[in-house]
Amino acid sequence: MQLFVYHEDRQSGPFSLEAVRDMVRLGAVPESALGWHEGAPEWLPLGTILAEAPPEAAPPPSKAAPTTAPATFTQRLPSAFAYPFRRDGLILLLGGMVFFGLLSFLLRWAILLGLAIAGFYAGYLFACMQKIIVSSAQGDEELPPWPDLTDFHQDLAVPLFQLGSTTLLCLAPGPVLMLVSRVGTPAADLGLFWLSAVLTVLGALYYPMALLAVAMADSLAGISPMLVIPSILKVPGQYLVACGVLGLLVAGEQMTRAGLARLAPIPLLPGVLRGFLSLYFLAVEMRVLGLLYHTNRKRLAWF
Repeated sequence: MQLFVYHEDRQSGPFSLEAVRDMVRLGAVPESALGWHEGAPEWLPLGTILAEAPPEAAPPPSKAAPTTAPATFTQRLPSAFAYPFRRDGLILLLGGMVFFGLLSFLLRWAILLGLAIAGFYAGYLFACMQKIIVSSAQGDEELPPWPDLTDFHQDLAVPLFQLGSTTLLCLAPGPVLMLVSRVGTPAADLGLFWLSAVLTVLGALYYPMALLAVAMADSLAGISPMLVIPSILKVPGQYLVACGVLGLLVAGEQMTRAGLARLAPIPLLPGVLRGFLSLYFLAVEMRVLGLLYHTNRKRLAWF
């Protein structure tokens, strides 16, 4: 059973029945919050749904049951590179390439609409990123379909605010201080320069876990240091591996873009390839974050 949850004027989900039980048990949502699942005639309080749902039961012992431990994050990490191509993944990537390519074209040529298109682009892109993260965190092995666009505020404005705020709060302090360091005495400039360099490195290390927490909680509250820092310290080795892989993916994407620039004489081909590869790299990056949570959900204990 997959449940949608409506709480504080916001809809989130779908979540598994087990995840909703954990959310209620830990106080993330009250039993009075509304829930709905496919086939239900109307929204009902979560307490009612959970009371009527079959209780959690351990699987019966079986001689054929596997005795090996679940795969760890590092063991599952290589599969993230094939993740975007599973089942309908290639079709979804091609469709997204056309959609975001059209938005990029409009953003480049429609000057008057540029700001609105940029906001739509960023908001919908984070909605896609969030859906991949949540889907992977719940154990799904395939690329999820693109998000619906039925509510401007919930489907575009909220993701845009979450992405912009998370990015600015994590990554902007260092570069801003770098600009400030150019004004003043040489000694003060040198001190500010090194402080800005430290803030930039710390922000880059903080950002992936903050982005994961914001996507999973569907709230900017996920950026809180009281949540992010303890979470990093609970899985330090795996988190550093994830950050290293994400860094290599970003570097690989930039090198690929530079290589595609050599195809400039061929009309449209560089732009088409850049769009497809950007979505591929983005899907792999979000898959890495989702796997980090899925394989460590008991340690992190967010819900």
